[in-house]
Amino acid sequence: LVRTRPLRNSSGEVVAVMKLFADITPQKELSNRLHDTLVRFHNLFDNSPSFISVQDRSFQIVASNRQFNESFGDGVGRHCYEIYKKRQGRCPQCPVAETFADGQQHTSEEVLVDIRGRPVHVLVYTAPVRDAAGEITSVIEMSTDVTEIHTLQNRLAELWSLFDFLMPEF
Repeated sequence: LVRTRPLRNSSGEVVAVMKLFADITPQKELSNRLHDTLVRFHNLFDNSPSFISVQDRSFQIVASNRQFNESFGDGVGRHCYEIYKKRQGRCPQCPVAETFADGQQHTSEEVLVDIRGRPVHVLVYTAPVRDAAGEITSVIEMSTDVTEIHTLQNRLAELWSLFDFLMPEF
């Protein structure tokens, strides 16, 4: 970093220029490392195969990843319950609310409604996001789509019922 300043004589004429040099290499290196870390974090966040949203205390979505946006639409600025379940108010059993209340991680199984109106069975994981003072500022919600597993479990149960009906002696 170079700063210059004119040096003037008693008549006000510039007779010299003073240059002050400061080595900012360590700051630039830290800035570059921070940038690289942020790019890696954004790539991990956006390319996760899970639905990820970050919600504030009013349950408004403040960030979401690509998988979320493709399945539920852009929810930033909207309430999670509007996006996930097409509700007008908070869900009765809300893992995000539980995380805000006790600061702990929570899990649940939910049925969401995607942008096309189809049910999506998910396993939900929530975790607090804290500021430098340790206060919870938001909650990250990560949901894994288990619709295919749910469908296969139901089909297997139907087959077992059919088997029991056809062969009760087994």
